Amino acid sequence: MNTPSQQVLRCALLATIITGVTGCIVIKISVNSGKPAAPYGGGREPNGAGHALEQRPNDGVRQGFYTETFDPIGSGGTIIVLASSFVSGNGNQACFPTSEGWDKYFVLPRYFVGPGVTADSTSYTNSEQLSSVTVRTCDPTNGSTLETGIVVYEQFNPNTDKKCATNSPTCLASGKLTIDPRAIANGKKYRATVFYKSGTLSPLTEVKVIWNYP
Repeated sequence: MNTPSQQVLRCALLATIITGVTGCIVIKISVNSGKPAAPYGGGREPNGAGHALEQRPNDGVRQGFYTETFDPIGSGGTIIVLASSFVSGNGNQACFPTSEGWDKYFVLPRYFVGPGVTADSTSYTNSEQLSSVTVRTCDPTNGSTLETGIVVYEQFNPNTDKKCATNSPTCLASGKLTIDPRAIANGKKYRATVFYKSGTLSPLTEVKVIWNYP
């Protein structure tokens, strides 16, 4: 089995070839990790340990199976997540109570960074130093029955400095999908969690998540 580092190395070599031919780069990274993921959305680990992300500084790629694709300048991208990689429960996120059917969640594998923060392997590059980010599931490939929610939160204040969204009326693909824009401050990092109601998933086997600055 190829390790994530081997996969990234091959992707980097492929990107070099593409650059010479087309002048632009689109990098695709697939990750398959057996480690469980912490919710980091103001909730707890599935085992109740309650570790926060800032206590796990190398927590860039560790949850289930997903594929990341980045745009040429790195200020936007797409994450395709297998439905089986979503964790059961709601991570104790008050915006999406299990009593209302929210029973699956997936933490995006990297931070979003505000202006003035140097991006590294655990974060998404904000190359234009923009002061907002948008995370969305609004895309035709997510169908018309899937109901999703998204929370984007500041790393040290996940319960108070957060922006929740669901059932976005501006999503032309489906009003049950989500567009969640939020402001991001200088010098701060943010994380996002995507939720869905398992009863609305069929016939999908994966969920597409799109992010971009702004």
